[in-house]
Amino acid sequence: MVLIPYDLKVEFSPLRLKKGDERPVEMRVKVRNLDSEENLTSVVVEIPKTVGFDRTGFVNRKEIRIGKMLPNEEKDFKVDLYSHTKTEQGSYRIRIIANKHYRGYSHILSNAVKEATLRIV
Repeated sequence: MVLIPYDLKVEFSPLRLKKGDERPVEMRVKVRNLDSEENLTSVVVEIPKTVGFDRTGFVNRKEIRIGKMLPNEEKDFKVDLYSHTKTEQGSYRIRIIANKHYRGYSHILSNAVKEATLRIV
């Protein structure tokens, strides 16, 4: 068993979100299981109130249940980030948390946290 169960990588395409633009920034998250055993995995993405997962911007926390990951297995997924009426220019932190669960998604054994910076112009 390792102390940090996951390796997280984050990429943005395009690199910046334009204020008032209807096109989202695509955030790609890659998760690798560093543990020597199979893990039940979920990833939580927390964004500031100035960004949204859709055009309304009401939700600023999203959980993606990945399921079981084999040792050294890597999975990736995409999350779209949108600007909305509260969007202001600047640099904002996005927090990504990969959770290792026990028996079900209600119990967390350990996690790995990664912070990424999204620029809004």
